Amino acid sequence: MPEISDVDAANLLAAGKLVSVLTSRPDTRRELQLLVKKINPNAPIPELDAARPVEDKLDALTKSVEELKGGLVQKEQNNALESARNQLRSKFNYTDDGIKELEKFMLETNTADHMVAHDALQARQPAKRAARPSFQPANLFADEAEDEKMWNDNPERALDRELNRAFEAIATGNA
Repeated sequence: MPEISDVDAANLLAAGKLVSVLTSRPDTRRELQLLVKKINPNAPIPELDAARPVEDKLDALTKSVEELKGGLVQKEQNNALESARNQLRSKFNYTDDGIKELEKFMLETNTADHMVAHDALQARQPAKRAARPSFQPANLFADEAEDEKMWNDNPERALDRELNRAFEAIATGNA
């Protein structure tokens, strides 16, 4: 038998004690066994070898649950998206093309909420001009011939009449 130096013997003894301590503690035993399997995959370790089929099934179940969770999250997101689109259709009469344009605007402006994007897009549109000034009553020019005659015959009276109509519209809230 070959001779071992005292240093090598001391190192082997220390390594043996370390392995003994690591295998005797439940919190380090499995980790040590996994390290041995990592270095030598064919090493027979009954505890790990017996647990492998169960762990494989557990991994497969975990993967299935994660896929289901992902599917549920995707379904919730799709429902929320469709709800936002339906709200646009019902409140603002959006068409599918209008929604596509709004969603394109959302991507360009990094806006996540459809209603916020709608408000922002509306704010960018030029204000609609009134068909007639708001202080004029609807029947202002109902009888143009009479108005023209009054403006020609008595412009001061015509001006007073128009001012009275405007003030009355303002006072009644019809301006």
